[in-house]
Amino acid sequence: MKRVLSNKIEAVLLYEEFSVLNRASWHKLINEFSAKSGISFELTENVKTPDFFHFMSDHLTVEVDYVSEPVAQGAFNNSLKSRFTKTTFPQAGNAVSSHRSYVHVVVSNGKIDPPDPFIEDEPSPQMPFTAEAFDFASSLLRWLSTVQISSGEPLAVYWAQSDKLIETREFLKLAIDHKDQSLLVHSLFFSQMNAETGQEENGLMTWGASALIGCEIKIDYVPMPCTELTAFVDHLLAITQLTGQMVPDGHVFGRSENEEIRVKRTDEGGEPVAELFVDRCDAYGIRPQVENRADELDEFDLDDPAERAMAERIKLKRQEAVEVNETEADAAPDTPAEARELSLFEQALNQPDNWGGLKKKVDMASLRNLTRPASEHVAIERPAKVTADATDDLTLKEKQPDQPHPGQQQPEQRRLLKRVGGLFSRK
Repeated sequence: MKRVLSNKIEAVLLYEEFSVLNRASWHKLINEFSAKSGISFELTENVKTPDFFHFMSDHLTVEVDYVSEPVAQGAFNNSLKSRFTKTTFPQAGNAVSSHRSYVHVVVSNGKIDPPDPFIEDEPSPQMPFTAEAFDFASSLLRWLSTVQISSGEPLAVYWAQSDKLIETREFLKLAIDHKDQSLLVHSLFFSQMNAETGQEENGLMTWGASALIGCEIKIDYVPMPCTELTAFVDHLLAITQLTGQMVPDGHVFGRSENEEIRVKRTDEGGEPVAELFVDRCDAYGIRPQVENRADELDEFDLDDPAERAMAERIKLKRQEAVEVNETEADAAPDTPAEARELSLFEQALNQPDNWGGLKKKVDMASLRNLTRPASEHVAIERPAKVTADATDDLTLKEKQPDQPHPGQQQPEQRRLLKRVGGLFSRK
């Protein structure tokens, strides 16, 4: 599983007015976090502004920049148009429009000299993170962002790697739980009305999953709510995190014996994609129908009772239970929301050991206990229905009748977002 990694990871905290932590405090906090990993950061000479801090270790660079002006207009357009953002953070637009300053925190791979305002040369190219360095940098950035929040709550937090605008208290929950990788993955939804059934069908394409599993994740139109599709993505990421390996091509997984999601490795515009097919989900009436897929059972004569019985036995094999351990929430259900979040926040600041992430690795035999080959059953691929009413998070303009499938927009989305990082620099 070769992960697709960049050379830096960054967060932007939006404020009406921020409070500046001094250089000595930042230096101490960074080294307290890094000490158990054997990493030590040095505070370099400040040559940019009094509120720009630059720290270097042998392998990583940290920059904290307090900027007393808004982020460049349009920097958050993609995230604001996302249905995920509109659903999880309805006030995101207000937060962006009302912010007057921001704090930009960057963790980069390699030793990078502090910028010199009198030299306009392009910076030297950086090598991408290794997987281990990325995981550490991500943990460090979560920690640094949480430390900044301790000095004053921002209007919103922007996590650039996944193009996510997040409400501050939700960010704290995601930042503290390193077993939850949803902070690093943004689900971009698309929908249509099925002209034959009248049902709404939803699909998604992820942005950011390639940093965790080496490819993005796609689910084509299926008559299920977007929350369920996101749950499939989260479950796949949990399996991959537990095993350290991607679910093999053609295998199925599920949250119970009543659910089977098949993985198919494919390619979208030159980018690797793991496409998920919902072969079975009893809760939404999706069940395999052998008789509708005679073309995949050429070895059987379905008019012959004996051979049809053999085909039916293939279906029965799909009802084996798939057991996947799921972590329960630590907080009691009757804990007040504000008190619980304060507890999480205090845990983040006072117990750095909790920021390490899950390191457990298992072999392929263990992986197959979580998934199994789809060849044990008859899989059904449901082609998308063509209708006039369709919406798509992945486009930056109104959908046209001849527009390609949403997944095909990914390369353009990638090119656009590669330019976003340049918007968070001083004029």
